[in-house]
Order: sequence, then C-alpha cells, then structure tokens
Amino acid sequence: MSEAGTANAAQIDELVANLRDSAERMKYTYKSHEKAADRYALYEKRRHVALIVLTVLSASALIVSIFALVGHEAWGNLAVAVVATLASLASLLGDYLDFAGKSQQHQIAAVKTRSLFISYEDLIGDLLSGAVSPAAARKRRDQMREEENGVLMDAVRTTRKDYDRASKALESDERTSEAQDALHSE
Repeated sequence: MSEAGTANAAQIDELVANLRDSAERMKYTYKSHEKAADRYALYEKRRHVALIVLTVLSASALIVSIFALVGHEAWGNLAVAVVATLASLASLLGDYLDFAGKSQQHQIAAVKTRSLFISYEDLIGDLLSGAVSPAAARKRRDQMREEENGVLMDAVRTTRKDYDRASKALESDERTSEAQDALHSE
C-alpha cells in the first residue's frame, strides 16, 4: 500500500472510531431514556393501583364494620378518614408528579436519540463500504452532531439508575447491533 493509501486508511480508521464513539453515546442515551420511561410507567401503574385500592376502601363501610364488631366504631371512622386522605393524596400526586407525562417525554427522547444512533451506524457502514467518502462522512457527522445537540438540549434528564439499567440491558438481552458488532470484532 502506498504512503497516501496508508494515510487515507488511518484517517478512515480514526473517523470510524470517532463515529463509533458517537453511536455508543447515542445508544446509551436512548436506552437510558427507554429505562426512564419504563420506570415512570411503573410508578404510574403503582399509583393507579394504590388509588383504586384506597378509593374502594374509603368508599366502603367494611372498615367501619370491622371496627364496630370489636367495639371501636370511632377508630373505624378515623381509619376511613385516613384512607380517604391517602386516596386524595395519591390522586394529587398523580397530577403533581405527572408520571405518565414524564414517561411519554422519555419515550419521545428515546425515539429521537435512537434515530441518531441508527444514523451514526449507517454512516459507519457507508464509510466502510466506500459508499461515502471520508469528506462526505465528516460533513454528515458534523450535521448529525448539530442534530444531537438539539435533541439533547430538549430531552428530559435521566438518572444514574437509568444509565445503570441501560448498561445492564445492553450487556444482556437488549443488544442493538449484533450483526455489525460481530462483523467488526472479526
């Protein structure tokens, strides 16, 4: 291989490594948003179940009847009042904490960052196959970085726990690029 060919290959290798780093960041970001969406959906499901149980208990005479059987009807009335207050609090928290809305925001962020991840992977494939030149790949990479900045600026925040869950998922049963990963590890 000529000196120019060696230099060009080194530049392509460097560009591919740069694009893979970007793709990896987007992969973890989109997966962490998916995990955050799952977490908030679980919170909302639990809140709904608690609200239903508490509403049923506070609306029924069962609690009062049980306490009346043991001669403490006043305590039964107090228990119903406490349960009704908890039901109201669960309802209020649903409006205040908006788990469903947060889950939806994370789902939207996940879709946008996944799209960028796939675009980075496609660009790597195009570059390695020779379908695009290194100069065209750099130009597209720079455009994607601008898109990435806009997406990340608008995205809701994730937590360390979301990233930990994303990492575990990507290492086990939720891999994203098995065919490309296998091709590049040969």
